Formats: sequence, C-alpha cells, structure tokens
Amino acid sequence: MPIRLRLALLFALGTAVLVAVAGFIFAGQLRAGLVSSLDTGMRTRTDSVARTLASEPFPTAAANGTPSPLVGSLSQVIDSAGTVVAASGDAGQGPFLTTAQLRSASLGPFAATVALNPAGGSALAGERVRVRAVPGSLPGRNLVIVAASSLETVDDATIRVRHAVTFGGPPVVALAGLAAWLVAGGALRPVERMRREVADISENGAETSIDIPGTRDEIASLAATMNDVLGRLKTALDRERRFVADAGHELRTPLTILQGELELAARPGRSVADLRVTVDSATVEVRRLAALAED
Repeated sequence: MPIRLRLALLFALGTAVLVAVAGFIFAGQLRAGLVSSLDTGMRTRTDSVARTLASEPFPTAAANGTPSPLVGSLSQVIDSAGTVVAASGDAGQGPFLTTAQLRSASLGPFAATVALNPAGGSALAGERVRVRAVPGSLPGRNLVIVAASSLETVDDATIRVRHAVTFGGPPVVALAGLAAWLVAGGALRPVERMRREVADISENGAETSIDIPGTRDEIASLAATMNDVLGRLKTALDRERRFVADAGHELRTPLTILQGELELAARPGRSVADLRVTVDSATVEVRRLAALAED
C-alpha cells in the first residue's frame, strides 16, 4: 500500500475517532449542563414551597383523597406514608417518588431521573423526568417536598448533537482524508522526482548527482545523502575501470611473449636445445601470469 494512501487512511481514522470522542464528550457535557439547569430551577421551586409551608397552615388531603392545591408547577408535598397532601394543578395525585426514594429524600436533598407512574395523573405521566426532593421544615412533620421537570428539551438537544455527529462526521472525515492525501502527495513529490533521477542515472549513467531541494528539510538531507552515495559509487567504479585497464595491460605483455615463444617452437627444424630454451622462457612468462593473477 502506498505511503500516501496509508497516511490518508490513518489521518481519516484519527479524525473519525476524534470526532466521535469529541461529540460524545460534548453531548455528555451539554446534557449535564442542561440537567444542572433543571436542578437549579427545581431547587428554587422546592425552596418556594418550603417557605409557603412555613408561613401557612399545614396542608391536609381532602376527604376524597384529593391533595390540597399548591402554587407552582409540577410540585408535590408528600408525607411519610407516601400520600400526596398538596400538589400543583399539573402534578396529579400519584406521588413522584417511590417509597425507597422518599426514604432517601427524608434524610437530605435527593435528585434523580425517574419514570413517572402512568396512572398518577400528572401532566408528564409515563415520561422520564428529573425530580428533586428535600425534607420538609415543619417541626414534628415528616414531609418531603418534590419538584419535577420534563427532560424533553434535554433529550431533544442531546439527540440533535448526536445526529450532527452522525451525519456531519463522515463528511468531515472524508475531507480530512482528502486533505491528508493532497498534503502527503505534495510532501512526497520531491521523493518521486529523486527516484526518477536515480533510475535515469542507473539506466543511462548521464549524471552522478540529483538536484537537492531548497527546502532544507528531511527531503533535502536525503537528497544530499544520496548524492554522497552516488559520488562514492562513481569513485569506486572509476577505480575498478582503471584496475581492469591496468590489469589488461599487464597481462597483455606476457601473453604476447608466450604466444611468440610457442609459435617459434612450432617451426620445423628446431633442435632440442632450442625447444628447451623456448620452454624455459614460456615457463617464466607463465609464472609471471600466475603472479599477476594472484595480485
């Protein structure tokens, strides 16, 4: 796989991971901020109900079980038995909290995300809501003040962020990969040019150096190193050629002499003494050739 393609794919993968992680963190932070805003609003409502209870007679449920009216929205006052003794008009008659949650709220401030009972009569019955509960402040009375808020806006905002990441992330990843492809191509273009120059030198031997880019970066250092290598190779090749030429010259003389001695020995009428002299001379030239070969 080409380096350019590997870099583009790696950059696209890194961008995808970055977009996914950033989107996840942003959605979480957004949701936490919105929920915190809901908690702040519900704290104001529970404090208002607590002040109302401290300044007015303790509310009691009507004989038919209908809670006393309570100013505000989605607010309830629940006794220790789990009976809603006071509620706003949109809160319904069913308690927002379970028995275990009431027990926790009676010990201190309590906040959670719950699903309201569909049969509770609340405007948000059956939905997931955010609730905040605090103990009542009336002496001798075990009361819990509860406020609820819809999570619809929080869920909608979170879903919009997730959709933006889901549908907007792929184009961003594609653009990042394309940008990496173009940048890698521009960065590797001098390398490809040097490769062609070296291939031309290898085939034609026209030049023994390549052009060094004026960028003063790693590519320029690579070109300088390649020129050093090419220079050393040229020096070694020239030395080899001189050696071959010198060796050919040195070998040509004894071979010529040996050839002449053998041709002279082959002539008719040569005496034994002449042949012995020829053989001795040829032996000297053979030893010279052996010495040259060993050298």
